[in-house]
Parts: sequence; structure tokens; C-alpha cells
Amino acid sequence: MNLSDAFDQYVTPALAEYHAAEVALSADEPDAELLVRRRSRPAAVELHQFADRVFDARPAWLPAVKEVKDVRDWLASTLTGVAVADVGLVGDVADGFKHVTLTRKSANTQGEASSTVRSMGYGRGVYGAGKYGGGPQMVITTNDGRERQLSSILLHVANGWLAALGRPSIKSLADLSG
Repeated sequence: MNLSDAFDQYVTPALAEYHAAEVALSADEPDAELLVRRRSRPAAVELHQFADRVFDARPAWLPAVKEVKDVRDWLASTLTGVAVADVGLVGDVADGFKHVTLTRKSANTQGEASSTVRSMGYGRGVYGAGKYGGGPQMVITTNDGRERQLSSILLHVANGWLAALGRPSIKSLADLSG
């Protein structure tokens, strides 16, 4: 399977399911908060682990790398602004759901407790990120106190991989729900 197909088979469904859970959260559906928490983990894990697939495939567009971390560092180097840090942050989110508490000194979050479902008011988070109007959403709090919307973190990293694959970027995770 080529990398573009792998992205479509593993990453895209996980991101689309996460987006659907965020929509349910906005609609105030029963158990929506539990659903968005359940869908956050596979979305972060599949996106983070796509670097493993790239490392294994060694596509022509990837510079010489010695380990998977180098693939993630390379991806981050192709991005700008907050998206650069999002490559590592999506890994911390995935690890936080997996290990509950992160003890790695390089981790940008404390673990699962850093991921909460709540509304964000004006002036919190990154301008233009997350849900318009600040409705309930999965929010990641970093060790330095910054609050980031998981949907934006996932979007930035997904767009990095899409660019690497030579595919057009998406404006929101809704673009993956087809």
C-alpha cells in the first residue's frame, strides 16, 4: 500500500470520526463528551504514527533519516507558526491518552488530564482556531499554560502530511468527511 492510500485508510477515518464527535458535542447530544474523548485518542495516535509508516516506506521526498523522530522533525521543519510545535504536541496528546501521566521531560503536556472538553472564550487559544464562538471542544493545556484546540492541532499536522504527499490542504477536518 502506498503512503497516500495508507493516509486515506488509517488517518482520514480517524480524523473524520473525531470531527463527527465534535459536531455531536456542538449539538449537545447525549454522551457527546464521552464520544469526543473516545475519538480523540485514535485521531491523535493515527496521525502521530503516520510518521512510522513514512519511516518504513522511505519515500523519495523524505531526506535521509536515522529514526522515526527524524521524520517528525523533518515534518515540523516544513511547517510554519504554531503548526511547527503541533507535530510534537499531537504525539504528546497520543501518549497522554495511552499512558495517562507523562513523565518524559520533553513532554509538552502532563498527560490525559491535559485534555479536557470545555468552551473557550474570546482571547483564549490561537486566533481563528477551533470552533467559531468558542463552543464546547477538546482543549489541550500545555505545560506552559497555553490552551490549544485539538481540532486545530490535528488539522495542522494533517495538512503537513498532505503537503508531503503532494495533496491539497484542507480548511477543516470537515473536509475529510465525505
